[in-house]
Amino acid sequence: MIYQFIYPATNPKVIGIGFAAVRDFASFARYSPSDADRTANPLAGTIQWTIATGLSQSGRFHRPFLYL
Repeated sequence: MIYQFIYPATNPKVIGIGFAAVRDFASFARYSPSDADRTANPLAGTIQWTIATGLSQSGRFHRPFLYL
C-alpha cells in the first residue's frame, strides 16, 4: 500500500534568505547607479571582481552559495 501524508504548515519561518541577500548586494554594488531613494552608488561601474574567502562557518556558507 502507498500512503500519502500532507501537513499544511502554519506560520512558517523564512529561512535561507542569506544567499539572496549576498547576491543582491553584490549586484547592487556593481551595477546599480542609485538606490530606491535616488542616493548615488559610489561603487557603480568601478567593481570588476568580488572575492570571498572563508574558514569554518563562513566557508560553509560559501560552498553552497557557489554551488547554487
